[in-house]
Amino acid sequence: SNLQLVFFVPRRLAASPASEDLLFLPLLNEEPLPLPIEPAAGNYFYRWSDFLNYCEPLLLEARSTLSVHK
Repeated sequence: SNLQLVFFVPRRLAASPASEDLLFLPLLNEEPLPLPIEPAAGNYFYRWSDFLNYCEPLLLEARSTLSVHK
């Protein structure tokens, strides 16, 4: 399998983009990968900040579960 995250930075912010300005296109085996968050543009372009907000609770839950089972 091949997972790719292709990032797009607006030209006006290319020097120091804020995370909410970054868009990315997730690809699995070079095919667009739908995510369970709202696309920012088209069907498969997502804001990096939305992705981080979605993943953070999942990571905290995983850490909590793993620490209980040590």
